[in-house]
Amino acid sequence: MKKPQTIKKVAERFSAIPGIGPKMAERTTFFILKQGNEFIDDFIAALSELKLMVRCGECMALGEKNPCDICSHPLRDKTKLAVVESSSDIDAIERTQKYNGLYFILGGLISPLEGFKISDVPSDALRERIKNRGVGEVILATDPNAKGEATAIYLTDVLKDLDVKITRLAYGLPFGGDLEYADEITLSSAIEGRREVQKK
Repeated sequence: MKKPQTIKKVAERFSAIPGIGPKMAERTTFFILKQGNEFIDDFIAALSELKLMVRCGECMALGEKNPCDICSHPLRDKTKLAVVESSSDIDAIERTQKYNGLYFILGGLISPLEGFKISDVPSDALRERIKNRGVGEVILATDPNAKGEATAIYLTDVLKDLDVKITRLAYGLPFGGDLEYADEITLSSAIEGRREVQKK
């Protein structure tokens, strides 16, 4: 029996999401279909609200307002700036409750094979943020893998002329892992044991 075009079209959209293969995409589509019209309407409404998200002009995170809740919070330590790849890394660090500074999202890690080049790193915006906001310590909180390490080395070089302390998360984190999947205890240790990066 031939599948309806609508099912195929929705399944194709789901299969474009990283980690969801064609079979899982099709099962997800049928699951949603089985829930009925009210569920589908709520699902569509929730997806539509994503279009209203705005990018924070300070940290580059997507949220519901600009500046975001973290950047506008009066009790955050504005002298510390953690440089991360994505919003999910912010969530991971926030869960540890060991860090009270601010963030800056790179949007990717240096990996020419994956299409993220050195020229894609928003280094100028990062430098401006550091110079204009009284930042005293930059914490390079990139993933402990080859891409994260390459990005951290590049950023150390880009920032070396600034009067700012540069640290890197300690290697309590397994090399080759992803920050967003680290448990709170491991990530807490990495934050507390961060080390200063030597400027060359």
